[in-house]
Amino acid sequence: MEAITTQELAGPKTPASKNGGTALRRKGATPLEERNDLTISEVEALGITEPYELIDGRIIFKMANPIHAYYQTEISFQIRLYLEQNPLGRLYTDLNLRPFPNNERQLRRPDLALYLNENRPKTDEPQTKAPDLAIEIVSESSQLLNILEKTDLYLEKGSKVVWIVIPAKACVWIWTASGRRWEYETLTCPELLPDFSLDIKKLFANITEFETAN
Repeated sequence: MEAITTQELAGPKTPASKNGGTALRRKGATPLEERNDLTISEVEALGITEPYELIDGRIIFKMANPIHAYYQTEISFQIRLYLEQNPLGRLYTDLNLRPFPNNERQLRRPDLALYLNENRPKTDEPQTKAPDLAIEIVSESSQLLNILEKTDLYLEKGSKVVWIVIPAKACVWIWTASGRRWEYETLTCPELLPDFSLDIKKLFANITEFETAN
């Protein structure tokens, strides 16, 4: 079972300009990254296709670095293998989440979002319910506060479990409504995925490759 992207869920996107979001700034206008009044409709009208989030009207582009991209791919692969044998739900990448349906200045995009079958997104309406399992990957220390804020929001809006993957510490921080725990050996999810198991030490075994490259 393959992970599904938002583009596949919602259909073709309007092509962005050849220079992406930076080419969409009008002469003399405030740069997009400096504005705090952007709405989802406005950003869509600009034709931006780069992954982004809106937080209180501020746009944050999600530019994955090699560490982030690698672990997003690896974790997605392990979950998809599990779902092939246990078709309990569906895994999505690049899924736009509207946690406040009536607020056009709020948009989130979990790195990975797993929905159980009964909660799977519908193709004809914005997704407002947080995934049953939300996964965020911390590739830079400056991201952590933003991710913690999103974690609280996911749990408030319906997530049962949130994994915060921290490659720099070779661990996963697991949040649920009832508590938090750190995992350094084996990642499981008894709340949603019976018998799922991921070897954390093996997952992070190649982290030294990135450290050497930097």
